[in-house]
Amino acid sequence: MRTVYQEDEFGCGIACIAMFSGLTYHAAKKIVAGIEGLYDESSGIDYEPMFDFLRIRGFMVSKKFALNLENPITRVSGNAIVDGFTLGTRGSIRRNSERSHWVVWDAESQVIRDPAGYTRPFLATKCWKVS
Repeated sequence: MRTVYQEDEFGCGIACIAMFSGLTYHAAKKIVAGIEGLYDESSGIDYEPMFDFLRIRGFMVSKKFALNLENPITRVSGNAIVDGFTLGTRGSIRRNSERSHWVVWDAESQVIRDPAGYTRPFLATKCWKVS
């Protein structure tokens, strides 16, 4: 899997779709933008429309898994879409936005692929396996 970077402020969900689908950011955005009510540039894409898009493209999306210290993302055996927050310099959740952030867990490489290219730690709070 290759990392696809978001090109819009709220484009993390589109970039995650692109990573799973093997599309460019622009191609994924064009497809998603063509579906009425699926994507709003001022707020991004919510989880259900994002998962519906992946299911239409032939992917299976699991039920939600809660993540915490006892159940970290590294225990997830397959690729996953992950919801969480980028942490500030002292471990606090960054408050530049009250919104969470979508990333992809690449199980084979054991890395989080962050479409925003953040290098700060990421607090993963929940995930959905995608296969």
